[in-house]
Amino acid sequence: MLSKEVFPKMKVIAGALALIALAPVTPLLAQETDLTVYIGHHPAKQVDGMAFIDDPSVRSIVEKALDDQSLRDLVLKQTRDRAFATYIFESQDKIYFKAYDPTHGSTDNWGISISPDGENGAVCVAVGGSGDLSPPGNWYREGGVVAISEDGCPIDAAGLAFAFGG
Repeated sequence: MLSKEVFPKMKVIAGALALIALAPVTPLLAQETDLTVYIGHHPAKQVDGMAFIDDPSVRSIVEKALDDQSLRDLVLKQTRDRAFATYIFESQDKIYFKAYDPTHGSTDNWGISISPDGENGAVCVAVGGSGDLSPPGNWYREGGVVAISEDGCPIDAAGLAFAFGG
């Protein structure tokens, strides 16, 4: 037998559950990505509470492009923690930056080219050069090389245009 104290509490709980069950279901709206807010900033500088290099769209492109965890770490962690990097700029409807390993004697460099909506992009990685020569920049997309920049990853819009034949 239910006590007089427990029964009213059960009615309140049952009523709350009924309201939840009857509440209209509204789909969650996908948050629209606009990476153009990062133009003119260092990739590790926070803009509206998030750095470009930490943006989920950017991380997703890097993770899809690079199968090798050490290359992902190079691009994501080094850019955030210690690399020299250009400010982010827009070219050919893509957002881009280039970064360099600051270690004396290193010619390693990399960059990310991504659409402003974060839906598609490619990652350039140039590692293992010797002397003063930059190694070729391999452009990765979906785990494979899709283009090569002979003199390392491009530093400007002209280099990007040349890398992608436009």
